[in-house]
Amino acid sequence: MSTPFLEPLKALVEQGQMTAAGFCNLDGEDVAIYPPSNRDAIRQVAAVGGVALRRLNMAERLSGRGQLRSISMRGQDGLATTHLVSDEYQLVVIVHDDTPQSKIAALASETAATLVELI
Repeated sequence: MSTPFLEPLKALVEQGQMTAAGFCNLDGEDVAIYPPSNRDAIRQVAAVGGVALRRLNMAERLSGRGQLRSISMRGQDGLATTHLVSDEYQLVVIVHDDTPQSKIAALASETAATLVELI
């Protein structure tokens, strides 16, 4: 998979000691995933996260509040977060339970900014 989006994802996973990261559209279709062995997990989180981001942002807009940028989902095996990159794309990160959320948020925010530049 030779895509310019792969390098920021690889850096995020390796720098943040995370399980996997993916750049996907809001329907859950992947553009880039690192490592590729986690494709199914990333796509599942992206599908659920995309629906949640769309619906929650619609509710926020109707109530006059600002845009929701990220959501976190805790499961049996760890934590998954999805971060809105644009109106069409999201950054999905799967991490171990022991990774501080502040670290996840900071690194994901930096990576999302990089992905915006590459779109």
